[in-house]
Amino acid sequence: MTNYKEFITPVSIVVATLALSLIHIFVCSARFFCTRIAPRLRLTDESVAQSLGVLYKRITSFLLFTVSVVIFIKVILGESLKRYGLSKGGGQVPTAVVLPLLVLSALTLLFYSKRERVYKNYPEVELARVSKGYFVVSTFTYVLYFFGYESLYRGFLLFGLRRYTGDWISIVVSMAFTAFTHLRAPKHLLLGTVVTGFTFPYVCLATESIRLIFMLHCLIGIGMDILCIRTRTRVEMETGPAMNQSASERR
Repeated sequence: MTNYKEFITPVSIVVATLALSLIHIFVCSARFFCTRIAPRLRLTDESVAQSLGVLYKRITSFLLFTVSVVIFIKVILGESLKRYGLSKGGGQVPTAVVLPLLVLSALTLLFYSKRERVYKNYPEVELARVSKGYFVVSTFTYVLYFFGYESLYRGFLLFGLRRYTGDWISIVVSMAFTAFTHLRAPKHLLLGTVVTGFTFPYVCLATESIRLIFMLHCLIGIGMDILCIRTRTRVEMETGPAMNQSASERR
């Protein structure tokens, strides 16, 4: 019975995570909202439809990941959420790991937020780029999304496998899943996912909790939005008059 459980439990964790990931990609996506739901709601404004699509993705993913993880752990496995990193934690990560991680994250944000292909596409919620109200809503849903995301991939999956496979295999599997969910993302984001796919799980295991990484993930996401808005505003102030003048001359 013990050997059977040691086989079926990690397999079921991986299968459940894969199933939730596929649902997330195909049903809880902004594209699904814009192509399937927006027409039924008669949303003709593309900016509104796109913005609501991203909010739909974040909220539905939070509900899907969080509710499913809690049900699987508490009802199916009959275990404590704490064993899956869903607690305050008790371990400590060496400063030699945390400090470089923070510095690298900050430098990465500063670098990429100045690249045109990035600041023109963030915040993901298009109307959050021009509306403070939408920005607040975008930020709130970002937090929800990141909590669900971390609960699944670096909580349920990572800690669930750790007991059966050891630290490094669970980290590699967790990284593979997070990279898989970013296959359609820009190359810089996919590359960042691979790098954080190793460092973030390590921190989670060392602290015995997803809390620190959840907070860092929120700071990175929200920080990128703020920096991109500032960059776009500065660029528009510098190039706006010249572009307007050129447009007038063409007319």
